[in-house]
Amino acid sequence: MGAAKVQPLILQITEVLKPAAEVLRSQLRSPSKPLLSQFSPRCSKNFQLKMCLHKTKSKHLCSGKFGKVLQRSIQDLSLLDDLLPKKTPLIVVKCQNHLNLVLVNSVPLFFNFHPDIMKKLQVDRGAIKFVLSGANIMCPGLTSPGGALDDEVEAETPVAIMAEGKQHALAIGFTKMSAKDIRATNKGIGVYNMHYLNDGLWKGIDLVAGGKSKKSKRTAPKSDDIYLKLLVKLYRFLVRRTGSKFNAVILKRLFMSKANKPPLSLSRLVQFMKGKEDKIAVVVGTVTDDIRVYEVPALKVTALRFTETARARIEKAGGECLTFDQLALRAPLGQNTVLLRGPKNAREAVKHFGPAPGVPHSHTKPYVRSKGRKYERARGRRNSKGFRV
Repeated sequence: MGAAKVQPLILQITEVLKPAAEVLRSQLRSPSKPLLSQFSPRCSKNFQLKMCLHKTKSKHLCSGKFGKVLQRSIQDLSLLDDLLPKKTPLIVVKCQNHLNLVLVNSVPLFFNFHPDIMKKLQVDRGAIKFVLSGANIMCPGLTSPGGALDDEVEAETPVAIMAEGKQHALAIGFTKMSAKDIRATNKGIGVYNMHYLNDGLWKGIDLVAGGKSKKSKRTAPKSDDIYLKLLVKLYRFLVRRTGSKFNAVILKRLFMSKANKPPLSLSRLVQFMKGKEDKIAVVVGTVTDDIRVYEVPALKVTALRFTETARARIEKAGGECLTFDQLALRAPLGQNTVLLRGPKNAREAVKHFGPAPGVPHSHTKPYVRSKGRKYERARGRRNSKGFRV
C-alpha cells in the first residue's frame, strides 16, 4: 500500500492521541503539580518503588532491557538524562480500562491505551491463521456468520481487526472500501493488513535493516552436560571480546546436535594434517582410532573427546591431546590452527535418504532385512510394492 494511504492512518491516530499528549506535556513542564495525586512512591531496601494507586490492577519494575529500548527510541539526546535519569527505576502501572502507564520518579512518562482508538471489524475463525501470516482481509471473512461489520466504517479508514471468540485485536487494517460496499460486494480484498501479531513491528525488528530473520538456528546447546556449557560460556566471552571468526565457528559448532558433530577417524586426521604437523588440529567432535593406519606422526589435536586407543596412539607418537580450554589459552584467536570436521553424511541413515529404492537412477538403500522371496520383491511394478512406474 502506498504512502498516500498510510498517511491518513497516521494523522487519525495522532488526532486521537493529541489530548492525552497535551496533558502529559503540561505535566512535564510543571512537575511540582502531580498529575495523579493518589501516587505516593516509597523506596524499600531493594530499591523497588511501591505505588499506592487507586483502582490499579498491577504494577511492576521494568527490566533493564526495556529501559535501553526506550533510550534508543528518544531521538533528541539532549533530553535523555531529563526523561530517563540513570539508576532511576521505571515502573509500569496497569490501570483499569486497559490503560498502562510508565512512571519515572512518580511522573507518567509514557502511556499505552488501546481499546476504543479505532473502530472494530471481526473475522471468522477460519481467517485467523491467514491474517496472522500477513494476508489481507477478504470480504467473505467479514460477512460470514463468524464475522462482524460496522456500517459506519467508510473507505480508507484505520480499523482494528478482531477475531471470532477472541478478546483482543489480532491486526490493524486500512479499509479498501466501506463496510456497506464490503457487504454488497462480498468478494476480493476488503481491508489491507498493515500490522499483525508476531510481525516485525510487533517484535521490534528494524525492517529497513534487513527485516525479519526466518532462520531457525540454535543459540545454546540442547545437552545438559555441564562441561559443554562451561565451554559455551568460555567461547561466548572470546567471541564477544576478540571478534575472532575462528571462535565464532567453534561456538556455533558447540551448539550443534550429535548428527552435526560427526567423529573424525585417525586416518583422516593424518591425511588432512600432512605437511601441517606444526599446527594444532581442532575438531568439535570425537577423534576415533583407525587400525588401517600403521604410522601416526606427532600431532597436536584438540577435540571434545578422544577414544581410549586414539589418545594412546597420538601420545605414544609424541603428540598432544588438548581440550578446548587449553586451546583457548594457547590460541585465543585461533592462530596456527587447522579447523577440521568429520564426514557428516557417512551415517547409515543417510544411505536411505533420496528417491524411492528401485526408481530409475536411484541409489537409495532400501529398508530390507535380506534378499529373497519374502523380502520386498518386484518394487515399481504395483502400488502395493512401494510405487508403480
